[in-house]
Amino acid sequence: MKYFLGPTFSYSHQALIQYLEPQPQKQSIKALSTINEIFTKIQKHSSSNALVPVENSIAGDVMDTFEGLFSLKYWILGEVIIPINHVLAGKSDLNLKQITKIYSHTQAINQCNHFLQNLTAERVLTDSTS
Repeated sequence: MKYFLGPTFSYSHQALIQYLEPQPQKQSIKALSTINEIFTKIQKHSSSNALVPVENSIAGDVMDTFEGLFSLKYWILGEVIIPINHVLAGKSDLNLKQITKIYSHTQAINQCNHFLQNLTAERVLTDSTS
């Protein structure tokens, strides 16, 4: 079993599909909600492995991944680099100043901080950007 930070169609899912090519459909994969949950699963199932985010160019290291790698003494088997493009979505007639809440993952909030700092909207943290 190969685990990834879900849900399906998340950036981690896209990276796993790219990593498994040319035959990703022949692999057993499963989405999990948190990086900690992923490390717990691969610790219990020694024949399993996972794709987890390690870093990004703006917000830096993904600390949950490094904590799992170092505390459990796992090692990195490969690398996939994918472009990340975030979108602030809302109703088409909405003015940016009318936005009251932004729902997103901590990493995405950090990556978009330069843009978001001009908005007064409350940031609500979620498990994924998907």
